[in-house]
Amino acid sequence: MGNLWTSLKALWAPPMHLLVLGLDNAGKTAILYCLKLNEEVTTTMPTIGFNVEELQIGNHTIRAFDLGGQTAIRDLWCMYYEGTGAVIFVIDSADPDRFDEARKELHALAAQPTLAGRPFVILANKQDLPHSRDVEEIRHALQVDTHCFGRDIHVIGCSAKHNARVYLAVQWLAEHI
Repeated sequence: MGNLWTSLKALWAPPMHLLVLGLDNAGKTAILYCLKLNEEVTTTMPTIGFNVEELQIGNHTIRAFDLGGQTAIRDLWCMYYEGTGAVIFVIDSADPDRFDEARKELHALAAQPTLAGRPFVILANKQDLPHSRDVEEIRHALQVDTHCFGRDIHVIGCSAKHNARVYLAVQWLAEHI
């Protein structure tokens, strides 16, 4: 009876919210559509506002919000924190000049009480580009190991352009939601 009740409850449960955040031009929209379509995404338009897609992660229905990363739009991210079950933070691993800015945004997100205890996946996107930084360098630049996040956090190198390793975010989230 317990398994039946759990299955029935899942049918009527509202979709969990997943935020896909990061600076502009990090590849958030490409990541979202890789997760949705499970294929390479070579062309996207800059997101002014947000994109929303429903994803299936294990037994979970996820409503994924890809929020624009321009400075002015980042102030609006907080409107989406309530009800969020997990965060994917995307960083352009070939743009080290913006690592400090990305670190500040990531740490500000981690400090949000509404996001307390929610799992975070950091996708170090654009690993296919020359001079991209590896995962350890990204972890160090974002100070993932030295900052007390108080939650599950995982860093994955990927390439949305080639749909390489993006699915690992889904696998990790399925285990930590």
